[in-house]
Amino acid sequence: DHSDLRTLRLLGKKVIVQFVGSDVRVDALFRADCIKHGLHYVDYGLPKDETDYADKLNYVRAAEQYADLVISWADHGQLAAMPYAVEPFFFMDLAAYTPDFAQRKTPVVCHAPSRRAFKGTAEILRRCEPVLVEGVPHADALKRYAEADIIIGELHGQGGGMLAREAMALGKVVLTACDPNYPTGQDYGPMVHITPRTLAATLDWISEDWPRRQRLAFEGRKYV
Repeated sequence: DHSDLRTLRLLGKKVIVQFVGSDVRVDALFRADCIKHGLHYVDYGLPKDETDYADKLNYVRAAEQYADLVISWADHGQLAAMPYAVEPFFFMDLAAYTPDFAQRKTPVVCHAPSRRAFKGTAEILRRCEPVLVEGVPHADALKRYAEADIIIGELHGQGGGMLAREAMALGKVVLTACDPNYPTGQDYGPMVHITPRTLAATLDWISEDWPRRQRLAFEGRKYV
């Protein structure tokens, strides 16, 4: 019931809340927001109507009431009733991620969907055959990311999320939806933007361009 936020404030503690995506995102509202920004390629995979998001709304309002700072991201800010610190970063302990920048000439490609529909997994599997990482403990997932060269993130949510940051921290190349028009002017660093239409061609050229993959791998860790 998020009463811990109120308790912390009563104890005189500073409270920082960071929203990370599906904890507060309402897919139907996000879809409408994307289409408003011209990102029509999300239309095939997101619901047009969604009414069961009372828990998410309660969480958002509790954070707005009790937090000193709310950090969010554009693709899951549809329930906001006040301005947030909109930042494309996540709190991470980089010491927990040992990078390996050695890109293979023939890359191993990985995709790790937490929610297949939202991540666009069906569309991804129509266009390539990545190693799938799902339904395993987080520590095991990190080991599998570390064994890959390229990580395919998602085709809907913009900016790559936590998966993209973990992949870049490990020295991997990230292909994910990170449209420069959502929001305009956002710095997505070395992440490579993909849509359902461009995924196959992008994967082809980046697989062939070994020097660029090496450069992106190094830039990704610096970005994170």
